[in-house]
Amino acid sequence: MSWSLDTVDLRPLAIGAAVLGSGGAGDPTLFELLAREVLATHGPVTVYEHADLPDEGILISTGLVGSVTAFSEKPSNGYECTHAFTRLRDALAPSPPVYVCGYETAGVNAFLPLIVAAQTQTPLVDVDCMGRGLSWLDQTTYDAVGIPIAPFTLTDSLGHTILAEAITGHEAERYIRTLTVTMGGWSAFAGYPVDATAAGTAGVHGALARAMRLGRSLDAEPSRHLGSGRVSEVTWQPGVEAAHGSIVVWLGPPDDRPLRIETRNEFLMVLDRGQIVATAPDIICLLDQRTRTPLLTETVTTGYQVDVLVYPAPSRWNEPAFSPLASPAAFGYSWAET
Repeated sequence: MSWSLDTVDLRPLAIGAAVLGSGGAGDPTLFELLAREVLATHGPVTVYEHADLPDEGILISTGLVGSVTAFSEKPSNGYECTHAFTRLRDALAPSPPVYVCGYETAGVNAFLPLIVAAQTQTPLVDVDCMGRGLSWLDQTTYDAVGIPIAPFTLTDSLGHTILAEAITGHEAERYIRTLTVTMGGWSAFAGYPVDATAAGTAGVHGALARAMRLGRSLDAEPSRHLGSGRVSEVTWQPGVEAAHGSIVVWLGPPDDRPLRIETRNEFLMVLDRGQIVATAPDIICLLDQRTRTPLLTETVTTGYQVDVLVYPAPSRWNEPAFSPLASPAAFGYSWAET
C-alpha cells in the first residue's frame, strides 16, 4: 500500500521524527524548511511499503552524517544528498529498479530521503535500518546481520564526493567520522545498497508512517509516563567517542523524588531511586510541558518543566540478532543485577 507525503505533512513529520530521535538526531527545523521548498517545486512524494517492491529491487539509504550544528553554520546547497545518491547509483549501475530510503528515520534524517525522492523522481520506501535515533552508522540492523555499508558515498556542500569501497563495520564508521570533519563537519551519505529481499529480512519497516502518526498525536500509540517535574540538574563529562551526561528531573507532588536520565547523543537510560525503569532501544522522550515538543539532549537545561515518556522500541530491536547493538551496553554502560 502506498501513500502520499506533501507539504501539509511536514510539520507532523518533524514532531514525530523528534520523538523517534529520543533526544538525538538533530533539530529538523531547517530540513523541514528545505523539504517544504523542494516539495513545492517538485510536488508530493509517494511513499511505498516494502510489500510493494519486487524482490530484485535495490534500496539505497541516505541521510546526513556529522554535526547538525555544523550544518547550521555551513548551510546546504540543497542537493548534497541527491548528489551522493546519484553518484552511488551510477557507480552500482544496477539493472533492477532502484529505490531510496533513509538509514535513520529520526530527527533531520527523516527528511533527506524524501528530498532525494522528489529531486530525482526515485520511489521512496518506508524502510530503514534504525527506526529511531542512534549514534553511529555501524549501529544498524543491517550491520548486525552482515549487510555491508559499502560501497558508500559522502558529498559536501562544495560538491566534493568520496566513493568508498570494501570498508565495513566500525572501520567504516571511523572513516566516515574522520572524512566528515575534513569536509566541514557534516556531509551527505548514501550507502547500504541492499536488495529488497534482504531489506525485508533485516530492515525496520514503517518508521516514516510511525513518525507521521506520532506527529499528529503523541497519544497515537501507548507510552509509559514515568513522571512530570522540573529539570533540577544537568551535568556533562567528556568521553572518548562522545560526551556523556546525566539529567535529574525532580518529580512534583505527590511523587516528590528525582528521576535520573543517562544520556549521550540520545537519552539512553532512566533510573528511579537507583532502579533502572527504562533503557534504549526503547524511545525515551523528554517533552517540554509548555510547548509539547520533544527536547534534544543538548537543549535540556535546568528549569525546564518536562514530562518523561517512553515509547516502545521498533520491534526489530527486540529480536536477539539485533538487540545488543542498541542496548545501553553498546554505549559503555554496565550494571550488576540485584
